[in-house]
Amino acid sequence: MRGELSHQTYLTGLNRFFDYMDMTGGSFDGRTLDAFVRDMLTGRLPKQEGGISVEKEFSAFTINCYLSAVRVMAKWILEEHHLLSSPYQFTEEQLKQVESCLLVKGLQQEKRFYKDALDEGERDLLLRQAENSREQAVLELMAFCGLRTVEVTRLYVEDLDFRKHVLQVRRKGRHSKSYIMLFENCHASLKAYIGEEQPRGLLFGELKTWQIRKLVNRCLASAGLKTRLLSAHSLRHTAAQIMLNKGFSNTQVQLQLGHSSYETTLFYTRKQEEKQWRTRTSI
Repeated sequence: MRGELSHQTYLTGLNRFFDYMDMTGGSFDGRTLDAFVRDMLTGRLPKQEGGISVEKEFSAFTINCYLSAVRVMAKWILEEHHLLSSPYQFTEEQLKQVESCLLVKGLQQEKRFYKDALDEGERDLLLRQAENSREQAVLELMAFCGLRTVEVTRLYVEDLDFRKHVLQVRRKGRHSKSYIMLFENCHASLKAYIGEEQPRGLLFGELKTWQIRKLVNRCLASAGLKTRLLSAHSLRHTAAQIMLNKGFSNTQVQLQLGHSSYETTLFYTRKQEEKQWRTRTSI
């Protein structure tokens, strides 16, 4: 779960904080919430596992989820307290205590790679699993050009400019367009597909992202490459990693993949450097 809190996580976070308040005699305020965060981080907060209470450190991700749940409730109280009837009304002093919860900051989380990348040999093996030019074109747009699944589904025939080696891509915001390189590696399959199918409008018709994920998973399994950390999004990682290996600059990779933050592109560089470091056996 990344992004919005799930209902269950929200309830779990609130219940843990209320239990902590009972256990420590604390109030619904920033001081108690800050102590709650520190005790989760250092492993001093009991955690239920199999019906047994054990002391265990919580991950920064879990801590931030629970903290967000408490902050959401604090914000709701501040906005809606006038609707509450006795005995649930708050005094001005209590509202100040609740407001102090909003000042407690979350923990910084080190960004990690949730997906692996393929090397060139594995990429080529995957591409050989395609059963027709349409599948080949879809796979190559992700593995060579670094497109997201949703960007593949939004392509129009007129977005392709083979002569200039340019591809117009509609990014996450749908109305956000950018021009990237249409590498020659993709030309043959795309031209074959267009010649056979004669598409009009959307390049791949009503292709859905789940269908692309299903295609990639099938090809990964057929190639004997499927693991938990390899998926359709791994082809985007693959494109970035191979571009760096071939000497493309970080800025060029950022432009090709459409990263809004340069820091995101640097993750690929660090991953490459870490991989090279692990292969060093002498100095």
